[in-house]
Amino acid sequence: MRTTAVVGGAGEMDRLKLSYLFYITGWTLFCGLLLGGGVANVYLTNALLQLLALPGLVAALWRLSVVGPTPAARPVLYLIAAAVVLVMLQLAPLPPGLWSALPFRDRAVAALSAIGEAKKWAPLSLTPEATLAGLATLIAPLALFLSVISLSFRERRMLTLIALAFGFINAFLGLLQLSQGPESALYFYKYGGRGDSVGLFANRNHEAALLYSLTPLAAAWIGGLAPAVSIRSRRGKLDTTALIKLLTAGVTAFVLVVAALMTRSRAGVILLMLALVGGLSLQPWRQLRTGSSRAGGVYMIVAILAMMLGLQYGIYKIAMRFEEDPFGDARIAIGQATAKAAVQALPFGTGLGSFVRLYASIERPGDLLPDRFINLAHNDPLQFALEAGLPGIALILGFLLWFISRLRPIWQSSKAGLDEGGPGARGAVPPDASVIDTLIARAATISLALLALHSFVDYPLRTTALMGLFAFYCALLVGPPEAAGHLSSTNSPTHASGARRERGPSHMSKQAR
Repeated sequence: MRTTAVVGGAGEMDRLKLSYLFYITGWTLFCGLLLGGGVANVYLTNALLQLLALPGLVAALWRLSVVGPTPAARPVLYLIAAAVVLVMLQLAPLPPGLWSALPFRDRAVAALSAIGEAKKWAPLSLTPEATLAGLATLIAPLALFLSVISLSFRERRMLTLIALAFGFINAFLGLLQLSQGPESALYFYKYGGRGDSVGLFANRNHEAALLYSLTPLAAAWIGGLAPAVSIRSRRGKLDTTALIKLLTAGVTAFVLVVAALMTRSRAGVILLMLALVGGLSLQPWRQLRTGSSRAGGVYMIVAILAMMLGLQYGIYKIAMRFEEDPFGDARIAIGQATAKAAVQALPFGTGLGSFVRLYASIERPGDLLPDRFINLAHNDPLQFALEAGLPGIALILGFLLWFISRLRPIWQSSKAGLDEGGPGARGAVPPDASVIDTLIARAATISLALLALHSFVDYPLRTTALMGLFAFYCALLVGPPEAAGHLSSTNSPTHASGARRERGPSHMSKQAR
């Protein structure tokens, strides 16, 4: 029999409330997915998005100053600070004798000499305006990451549901676009994507990236909900609400997989297969025998049916895409030219956002495409190395080391690293933690790995929507502060301190159940 002590009732009620930061974060996530479907430094909608995300960034910084970052989040904060410093250094004026000696400055020197300004100070970046614009595109992703690491587990779960709901709608929109043809009024970008399933994106590859990266999250919810439904049904107490939630998760996963196949993105289809395999690892096979088999069975049925339907209607077009020369768009030539320029630009690079201007000066006539304008390298790590030099490479390696360091506590611990919340909080798992949080954290590692792999053959993280989703996944790898469950209902440091004082009675209430 389950009883609840009266002691600490106020603290329990506080934990059921959602913080103001949750609503701001949900708004930022929604706006990012809605408006960030184009390349971040091209479309006007992205400028609007950064303005809408500013309140979220301010609120996140304020909350972080109250709660403080967890040990697992600090390395990422250091990397963020280093990236901002790097941009500032690229924009800092340098004396003419210094900047004119840097690689790829000969044309700029000649132009300034022709107008009598050869002794003008200039920044390290070839395109300072593009570098500054690139810094602005980080507002929404930064707001998401800094906000989510300060939220409770319950609030994070709700944010994953928002992301999945958006993915479902976006997938359905893409299928409608296919059914209406290239002249459909449902396409929101003038160039690119006509005739393809792109949803709110300008590119089918990025639509596929959204869908395959959300698939592990849907699998996590299936793995978390199915055992509970199975156990209660064995006891003759079928929970209709839990069953509806499980069916919703299954339908969402089904639609995501079908829509991802219909994008006809070669990289997207391959990475979707990896996402489905990763989803199998999220099913709790070793726990609660009957419940586990039910979870795995539900997931496998959803995956198989989605694959059958998607391939039945899209196999011909998918096969045609794979018959095309994967390097027919000169990606090999672009990559070779970019790599050569990156070596020449060492150690400082040419400046963030300088690729277009630089590549136009080094492109060989034989690599020109009659109907294409090369504005990206289709290899984000390589392009970042060109633009940011050795400091940029160090940032990539630093992030990779942090990501690897998070894999062990997330995949080997039954609590997914949830017991590392605040300073000295070992074993103090927040009261709102549940099994689904373990699965969500593991799903986030899969999605991050898939997006990183995709970045070697395309530029998914150049869109604000996917950049924000990437930041969201990173935040899910970090446990919330020790008192996140208590702080979630507060709006001031005074309330926060009061919530900390309630921790003892609230904990007694949990033990009395």
